[in-house]
Amino acid sequence: MGTIVSAAITWNLPRVYTMRAWLKEPGSSGYDRKITRLRAAMTVRQNDLDHRWNISFEDAIETIVKGTTLRDTDRGLEVEVRLLDPLDARVIARTIAFGIDTPRREREMASKSGHLAPFTDAETRTMADIAKLEYLIGDQAREAGFSDGVGRILRAPDDDPKMAALAANEDFSRRLATLKNLSRQIGYYDPPGEPFRGPNPHIELQDLSTATVGRTPDVSLWIRSGQVCGALISLLVIAVLRLWKPGLLRGRDRPATAPAAAQVPPPTAAKPGDSEEW
Repeated sequence: MGTIVSAAITWNLPRVYTMRAWLKEPGSSGYDRKITRLRAAMTVRQNDLDHRWNISFEDAIETIVKGTTLRDTDRGLEVEVRLLDPLDARVIARTIAFGIDTPRREREMASKSGHLAPFTDAETRTMADIAKLEYLIGDQAREAGFSDGVGRILRAPDDDPKMAALAANEDFSRRLATLKNLSRQIGYYDPPGEPFRGPNPHIELQDLSTATVGRTPDVSLWIRSGQVCGALISLLVIAVLRLWKPGLLRGRDRPATAPAAAQVPPPTAAKPGDSEEW
């Protein structure tokens, strides 16, 4: 009974998906295990998660903080995100890996920043314009040999030959200047009031098809709880049956009867003229 109850409980627990991204930047070690609420708020704003999940801005921040873990690995800083949707987990891991600053800067910004509010409707429209500019600039960058997209461009020094060739293109220069200006206005890449930094260029992202699937919360705890509940239910059923229908739990009293004697047919008299052969 306990096994049946625990199996029924765990079967109905929601599946949780784990996705990871790795930041491969110098100095990408020494982070706290959990991200700051400021970084979580930036992630919620950039992906409009409160509206997508239909929850409050603060609840979305709390979901990101609880579901994200940072750890130092041989591949760089690992950003692990556990959520009910694998695509959301992948997008959030990517956003955090792209945006996170050094450990010292993360702590400094979190200590001095005030309450970060969600984007207004106007700022959301600006965010859409930034996404279009990122696509156009990234397309031009790939043609020029930049393999890391917008992050590599925004971090490239002015004397970089590839950057110099791109800057000679009037459309590219105009788009890049507009991108920087719009991102500063709404605090897209960096928190409001912080110097412009741009996204990290060197990250590695786990493929969506390799997402780790598990259960939440801890399945072992639910299994033990189900076994205890099943045992209690079994004892309760036995107690009720003892009082209500005791005959179901033990055989009914029946009078003992002796086995019937074997019926032997009576001997028949010999007929006249019959004889026996010996």
